[in-house]
Amino acid sequence: MLKNFFFLSIFCFISCSSSEEEINIVNDIAYCKAWNDIEVFANSSEMNSKSDWDKRIQLIESLISKLSDEWKGPGQTYLKIVKARAELLGQYNYVSSEELPNDILKAFIDKYYEEQKQADKLIDYLKTVC
Repeated sequence: MLKNFFFLSIFCFISCSSSEEEINIVNDIAYCKAWNDIEVFANSSEMNSKSDWDKRIQLIESLISKLSDEWKGPGQTYLKIVKARAELLGQYNYVSSEELPNDILKAFIDKYYEEQKQADKLIDYLKTVC
């Protein structure tokens, strides 16, 4: 009887692990597609208009909706920084970051430095997994 219980336990462990892995794979596919959409858009757009930034924000919101609870916080931080960047660049007619006055760019980087490190963890994770 103990032998049967042992085999049943192993079978349950393998079955439960497989189901959990299948769920993770489905989640990975969903947020990897959303991440890919963000990268494709960012690489194909000049990001020089409000509509470009609104689209990027929309894509990030879509990504966040697909992330596991563990990554939603860093996702929200990433979104916050992108929104702040869009707002700042909007004040300068959506020029590139390199075209901002140095003091303005430095102040922005300093303000969001710690939060950017959190967002970078999410970005690194997505680049690794996807």
